[in-house]
Amino acid sequence: MEQPLDSQKLDQFLRPYPLETRRPIVSLAFIAPMLLLYELGILLLGNQAIRNGLDEMFRAQMYRMGLGEMIILPIITVAILLSWHHLQKDRWSFRPRILAGMVVESIFLGLILLWAAKAQQVLFDDSTVSVLSVGLNQFYSVQWWSNTVAFLGAGIYEELVFRLLMLLPIVWIASQTIKFRKLVIIAGVVLTSLLFAMLHYQLLNPAGVSFEWGSFMIRFLASIFFCVVFLGRGFGVAVGTHAAYDVLTQL
Repeated sequence: MEQPLDSQKLDQFLRPYPLETRRPIVSLAFIAPMLLLYELGILLLGNQAIRNGLDEMFRAQMYRMGLGEMIILPIITVAILLSWHHLQKDRWSFRPRILAGMVVESIFLGLILLWAAKAQQVLFDDSTVSVLSVGLNQFYSVQWWSNTVAFLGAGIYEELVFRLLMLLPIVWIASQTIKFRKLVIIAGVVLTSLLFAMLHYQLLNPAGVSFEWGSFMIRFLASIFFCVVFLGRGFGVAVGTHAAYDVLTQL
Protein backbone atom coordinates (compact mmCIF):
# COMPACT_ATOMS: atom_id res chain seq x y z
CA MET A 1 0.00 0.00 0.00
CA GLU A 2 1.41 3.40 -0.98
CA GLN A 3 2.30 5.56 1.96
CA PRO A 4 0.84 9.10 1.98
CA LEU A 5 3.40 11.86 1.55
CA ASP A 6 4.03 13.72 4.79
CA SER A 7 2.54 17.21 4.37
CA GLN A 8 5.37 18.82 6.37
CA LYS A 9 8.03 17.20 4.21
CA LEU A 10 6.15 18.25 1.09
CA ASP A 11 5.98 21.82 2.36
CA GLN A 12 9.72 21.78 3.01
CA PHE A 13 10.44 20.34 -0.43
CA LEU A 14 8.29 22.97 -2.14
CA ARG A 15 9.63 25.85 -0.03
CA PRO A 16 10.34 28.81 -2.35
CA TYR A 17 13.90 29.46 -3.45
CA PRO A 18 14.00 33.00 -1.90
CA LEU A 19 13.32 31.50 1.53
CA GLU A 20 15.76 28.59 1.15
CA THR A 21 18.76 30.85 0.48
CA ARG A 22 18.29 32.58 3.83
CA ARG A 23 18.80 29.38 5.82
CA PRO A 24 22.17 29.24 7.66
CA ILE A 25 22.80 25.60 6.70
CA VAL A 26 22.29 26.43 3.02
CA SER A 27 24.68 29.38 3.34
CA LEU A 28 27.26 27.10 4.94
CA ALA A 29 26.96 24.54 2.15
CA PHE A 30 27.29 27.33 -0.42
CA ILE A 31 30.38 29.03 1.03
CA ALA A 32 32.18 25.79 2.03
CA PRO A 33 33.86 25.32 -1.40
CA MET A 34 34.98 28.98 -1.43
CA LEU A 35 36.34 28.63 2.10
CA LEU A 36 38.28 25.52 1.11
CA LEU A 37 39.60 27.08 -2.11
CA TYR A 38 40.80 30.17 -0.24
CA GLU A 39 42.66 28.25 2.46
CA LEU A 40 44.15 25.78 -0.06
CA GLY A 41 45.06 28.63 -2.40
CA ILE A 42 46.95 30.40 0.38
CA LEU A 43 48.91 27.19 1.08
CA LEU A 44 49.64 26.36 -2.58
CA LEU A 45 50.61 29.89 -3.64
CA GLY A 46 52.90 30.33 -0.65
CA ASN A 47 54.75 33.65 -0.68
CA GLN A 48 52.93 34.67 -3.87
CA ALA A 49 49.55 34.48 -2.14
CA ILE A 50 47.66 37.69 -1.39
CA ARG A 51 45.77 37.36 1.86
CA ASN A 52 42.56 39.21 2.43
CA GLY A 53 43.26 42.29 4.57
CA LEU A 54 40.98 41.35 7.47
CA ASP A 55 42.27 37.79 7.44
CA GLU A 56 45.84 39.13 7.61
CA MET A 57 44.98 41.44 10.52
CA PHE A 58 43.32 38.64 12.51
CA ARG A 59 46.13 36.18 11.87
CA ALA A 60 48.75 38.77 12.89
CA GLN A 61 46.92 39.34 16.18
CA MET A 62 46.62 35.59 16.79
CA TYR A 63 50.35 35.16 16.12
CA ARG A 64 51.11 37.80 18.76
CA MET A 65 48.89 35.84 21.15
CA GLY A 66 50.92 32.69 20.50
CA LEU A 67 48.29 30.95 18.37
CA GLY A 68 50.54 30.73 15.32
CA GLU A 69 48.84 29.84 12.03
CA MET A 70 45.72 28.37 13.59
CA ILE A 71 42.88 28.63 11.06
CA ILE A 72 40.59 30.34 13.53
CA LEU A 73 38.55 32.33 10.99
CA PRO A 74 37.23 29.26 9.13
CA ILE A 75 36.35 27.72 12.50
CA ILE A 76 34.53 30.89 13.59
CA THR A 77 32.63 31.05 10.30
CA VAL A 78 31.42 27.47 10.50
CA ALA A 79 30.66 27.73 14.22
CA ILE A 80 28.49 30.85 13.81
CA LEU A 81 26.47 29.38 10.96
CA LEU A 82 25.96 26.08 12.77
CA SER A 83 24.95 27.91 15.97
CA TRP A 84 22.51 30.06 14.01
CA HIS A 85 21.12 26.93 12.39
CA HIS A 86 20.72 25.26 15.81
CA LEU A 87 18.98 28.29 17.35
CA GLN A 88 16.48 28.32 14.51
CA LYS A 89 15.83 24.60 15.05
CA ASP A 90 15.98 24.23 11.28
CA ARG A 91 16.18 20.97 9.36
CA TRP A 92 19.48 19.73 7.90
CA SER A 93 18.25 18.83 4.42
CA PHE A 94 18.04 21.12 1.40
CA ARG A 95 17.73 20.79 -2.35
CA PRO A 96 21.20 20.82 -4.00
CA ARG A 97 19.90 22.78 -6.99
CA ILE A 98 19.36 25.71 -4.62
CA LEU A 99 23.16 26.12 -4.59
CA ALA A 100 23.26 26.38 -8.40
CA GLY A 101 20.64 29.10 -8.24
CA MET A 102 22.73 30.97 -5.67
CA VAL A 103 25.74 30.88 -8.01
CA VAL A 104 23.70 32.44 -10.82
CA GLU A 105 22.13 35.00 -8.50
CA SER A 106 25.51 35.97 -7.02
CA ILE A 107 27.03 36.56 -10.46
CA PHE A 108 23.98 38.59 -11.53
CA LEU A 109 24.12 40.78 -8.42
CA GLY A 110 27.90 41.10 -8.80
CA LEU A 111 27.40 42.39 -12.34
CA ILE A 112 24.85 44.94 -11.12
CA LEU A 113 27.30 46.21 -8.51
CA LEU A 114 30.12 46.32 -11.07
CA TRP A 115 27.97 48.41 -13.39
CA ALA A 116 27.10 50.75 -10.50
CA ALA A 117 30.79 51.09 -9.55
CA LYS A 118 31.74 51.99 -13.12
CA ALA A 119 28.88 54.52 -13.27
CA GLN A 120 30.13 56.01 -10.02
CA GLN A 121 33.65 56.17 -11.45
CA VAL A 122 32.32 58.29 -14.32
CA LEU A 123 30.36 60.43 -11.86
CA PHE A 124 33.43 61.18 -9.76
CA ASP A 125 35.68 61.44 -12.82
CA ASP A 126 38.43 60.12 -10.58
CA SER A 127 41.05 57.56 -11.59
CA THR A 128 41.43 56.47 -7.97
CA VAL A 129 38.06 54.72 -8.06
CA SER A 130 38.78 52.63 -11.15
CA VAL A 131 38.29 48.95 -10.57
CA LEU A 132 41.15 46.51 -10.86
CA SER A 133 41.54 45.02 -14.32
CA VAL A 134 44.04 42.26 -14.98
CA GLY A 135 42.35 40.98 -18.11
CA LEU A 136 41.48 37.59 -19.53
CA ASN A 137 44.84 37.46 -21.32
CA GLN A 138 46.44 36.96 -17.90
CA PHE A 139 43.96 34.29 -16.84
CA TYR A 140 46.75 31.73 -16.45
CA SER A 141 49.09 34.08 -14.57
CA VAL A 142 49.98 33.63 -10.91
CA GLN A 143 48.88 37.22 -10.29
CA TRP A 144 45.36 36.50 -11.59
CA TRP A 145 44.98 33.47 -9.37
CA SER A 146 46.53 35.25 -6.37
CA ASN A 147 44.00 38.05 -6.79
CA THR A 148 41.14 35.57 -7.19
CA VAL A 149 42.12 33.68 -4.04
CA ALA A 150 42.27 36.96 -2.13
CA PHE A 151 38.85 37.96 -3.48
CA LEU A 152 37.33 34.70 -2.24
CA GLY A 153 38.72 35.50 1.20
CA ALA A 154 37.29 39.02 1.02
CA GLY A 155 33.87 37.67 0.13
CA ILE A 156 33.87 35.28 3.07
CA TYR A 157 35.69 37.10 5.85
CA GLU A 158 34.53 40.66 5.24
CA GLU A 159 30.96 39.42 5.15
CA LEU A 160 31.66 37.35 8.27
CA VAL A 161 32.89 40.39 10.22
CA PHE A 162 30.57 43.11 8.96
CA ARG A 163 27.38 41.16 8.39
CA LEU A 164 27.42 38.15 10.75
CA LEU A 165 29.43 39.56 13.66
CA MET A 166 28.25 43.18 13.48
CA LEU A 167 24.99 43.61 11.57
CA LEU A 168 23.26 40.36 12.58
CA PRO A 169 23.37 41.12 16.36
CA ILE A 170 21.96 44.60 15.65
CA VAL A 171 19.12 43.05 13.64
CA TRP A 172 18.45 40.51 16.39
CA ILE A 173 18.35 43.19 19.10
CA ALA A 174 16.08 45.36 16.95
CA SER A 175 13.71 42.45 16.41
CA GLN A 176 13.14 41.97 20.14
CA THR A 177 11.64 44.94 21.96
CA ILE A 178 12.91 48.10 20.27
CA LYS A 179 10.07 50.27 19.02
CA PHE A 180 11.92 51.91 16.15
CA ARG A 181 13.44 48.68 14.84
CA LYS A 182 13.65 49.82 11.21
CA LEU A 183 15.60 52.93 12.19
CA VAL A 184 17.93 50.81 14.33
CA ILE A 185 18.58 48.44 11.41
CA ILE A 186 19.19 51.36 9.03
CA ALA A 187 21.60 52.90 11.53
CA GLY A 188 23.36 49.53 11.83
CA VAL A 189 23.69 49.28 8.04
CA VAL A 190 25.15 52.79 7.81
CA LEU A 191 27.58 52.37 10.72
CA THR A 192 28.88 48.97 9.61
CA SER A 193 29.26 50.28 6.06
CA LEU A 194 31.25 53.29 7.25
CA LEU A 195 33.55 50.98 9.20
CA PHE A 196 33.78 48.60 6.24
CA ALA A 197 34.92 51.43 3.98
CA MET A 198 37.33 52.98 6.50
CA LEU A 199 39.12 49.68 7.21
CA HIS A 200 40.42 49.71 3.64
CA TYR A 201 42.54 52.79 4.41
CA GLN A 202 45.67 53.49 6.38
CA LEU A 203 43.70 55.61 8.86
CA LEU A 204 42.49 52.40 10.54
CA ASN A 205 44.42 49.66 8.75
CA PRO A 206 48.23 49.89 8.44
CA ALA A 207 48.05 47.60 5.38
CA GLY A 208 45.40 49.78 3.73
CA VAL A 209 45.72 52.37 0.98
CA SER A 210 45.78 56.17 1.11
CA PHE A 211 42.37 57.74 1.68
CA GLU A 212 40.45 59.01 -1.37
CA TRP A 213 36.86 60.22 -1.31
CA GLY A 214 35.96 58.57 -4.60
CA SER A 215 37.08 55.08 -3.62
CA PHE A 216 35.66 55.59 -0.12
CA MET A 217 32.18 56.28 -1.52
CA ILE A 218 32.35 53.22 -3.78
CA ARG A 219 33.25 51.00 -0.83
CA PHE A 220 30.66 52.62 1.44
CA LEU A 221 27.82 52.21 -1.07
CA ALA A 222 29.00 48.70 -1.98
CA SER A 223 28.79 47.74 1.70
CA ILE A 224 25.24 49.08 1.88
CA PHE A 225 24.45 46.92 -1.15
CA PHE A 226 25.95 43.86 0.58
CA CYS A 227 23.90 44.64 3.72
CA VAL A 228 20.70 44.74 1.68
CA VAL A 229 21.61 41.44 0.00
CA PHE A 230 22.42 39.90 3.38
CA LEU A 231 19.13 41.03 4.94
CA GLY A 232 17.01 40.05 1.96
CA ARG A 233 18.80 37.09 0.39
CA GLY A 234 20.92 35.58 3.16
CA PHE A 235 24.57 35.30 4.12
CA GLY A 236 25.52 32.86 1.35
CA VAL A 237 24.29 35.11 -1.46
CA ALA A 238 25.98 38.13 0.20
CA VAL A 239 29.30 36.25 0.23
CA GLY A 240 28.81 35.06 -3.35
CA THR A 241 27.90 38.56 -4.57
CA HIS A 242 30.92 40.09 -2.83
CA ALA A 243 33.31 37.49 -4.26
CA ALA A 244 31.70 37.63 -7.72
CA TYR A 245 32.00 41.42 -7.87
CA ASP A 246 35.67 41.33 -6.85
CA VAL A 247 36.52 38.61 -9.38
CA LEU A 248 34.56 40.37 -12.15
CA THR A 249 36.68 43.48 -11.70
CA GLN A 250 39.57 41.48 -13.18
CA LEU A 251 37.81 40.69 -16.45
